Formats: sequence, C-alpha cells, structure tokens
Amino acid sequence: MPLRPGIADSDLHYMLAECALRIDPSNTRAALSELDQAIQLNPKSVPARILRGETLLAVGRPQNAVVDLKIARELDPNPQRDTSNTTYLLGRAYAALGKRDSGESAFRATRSSIRLEQNRYPQPTRRPEDTSGVAPLTKPVSRSLLYSP
Repeated sequence: MPLRPGIADSDLHYMLAECALRIDPSNTRAALSELDQAIQLNPKSVPARILRGETLLAVGRPQNAVVDLKIARELDPNPQRDTSNTTYLLGRAYAALGKRDSGESAFRATRSSIRLEQNRYPQPTRRPEDTSGVAPLTKPVSRSLLYSP
C-alpha cells in the first residue's frame, strides 16, 4: 500500500521510498511499493531502479535486483558517474546468486572506475617538511586542562 495515495509523480514516489528507508530501514515493504509506482510512472528512472535493486538485494531477492541494476546501468552506462555504486551492487547481486564470473567482472569494473576517477582528480602532494599551513605550538599545555580521573 502506498504511503501517500494520489501522487502521480515518479520522483515523489522515489523520494517517499528513500525517506521511508531512512526513517526505518526495515520498512522495505512500503519503500518497494513506492519504488514500484515510481518505475511504473517512469521506467527510465535510474535512481528508482538503483534504490529498488539495492532494497531487493537487502531483502534477499538478488535475481530481481539484477534486473533493476542492469537496466539502471544500461540507462546510465558511464562508470565515472556511477556515484550510486550501481556496478558494485550488481556485483553483490551476482555474487548472491552464485554467478562468480559475472560478480567479479562487475567488481573489476568498479575498481577500474575508481582508478579512473582518482587519476582524473589527483591529490595534491605535500612535502613532509612543508609546515606552512600548520600553526606551531607556542605554549606548553597546562596540566590543569588535562582530564584526570
């Protein structure tokens, strides 16, 4: 049964499902109902497909999760934008089904997309002797400020 009858917007159903899960992570029945409606209204809703796949995986329905997660990846195949961990969730679903090769392939894709993202935004390097952004300790810490039981 939907949380709010009469809503005819896919994004609102998605948001209601997300809120239901944030308020009570065990409220999967209501969340799945909202996600079903969201996807019925907009079958190309990538966030709804991902959340439904993740929820189905959490309730022990990996076969159904694979369907949604594969569709989500087909709709948005760019691994650099996979901020929702679709590929990782797909790998977990395959692993739960015992499809080791498919799961490992998805995990490899996840690792390679992480490496691509790290190479895209390299971390600045700092020499150990570079203390320009660190204020020196000028006074010793008073013993009276320290906690003693």
